[in-house]
Amino acid sequence: MKRQLLGISLTLAALLSLFWWMQKLLAPSEETRVAGVETPDYYAEQLKVHTFDPGGRLQQTLETPHMEHFESTATAELNSPVLWRYDPETPPWRMQAEKALANSDKDIIFMPGEVIIDREGGGKHAPYHIVTRDLTVATRDAHTTTDAPIRIESGQQWITGVGMEGWLKAPVRLNLLSQVRGRYEFN
Repeated sequence: MKRQLLGISLTLAALLSLFWWMQKLLAPSEETRVAGVETPDYYAEQLKVHTFDPGGRLQQTLETPHMEHFESTATAELNSPVLWRYDPETPPWRMQAEKALANSDKDIIFMPGEVIIDREGGGKHAPYHIVTRDLTVATRDAHTTTDAPIRIESGQQWITGVGMEGWLKAPVRLNLLSQVRGRYEFN
């Protein structure tokens, strides 16, 4: 009986050891889990990209202190980006965000989180200060959209709403989509 008990105990210990060894072998290691994180295929520091129209005039400038490109998604992640939009008929627009995602052609830029858009006044053009979130910019035609709340200030006047579709080239148009309220002063 003692021999059978000893045999069963040794067999059980061998099975438990085998089970433990199989668990260690099949469980993903820390290195395997870290390797699953996507790494950029290239990056840039202090990046400044100028885009020109077919006539050779500066159309926009994109600046970022750090950019990482990911081949699998064909997107670039930008830290603290500033996008300048130029139009010969109006003062330039400045769009700033904490981060942005751009497709490989940089013709669509999504700025998640808070976005601040400014344009200085000059001549017959009013100054603008716009605060919104989650802005998408189609850079080729300066088309901007958001579904988030938005506040537009110009001097003592302001307007708020939810959702916007805008064009930041002459003629500038900003269409607020819902819940629009504002304060206007006419002289």
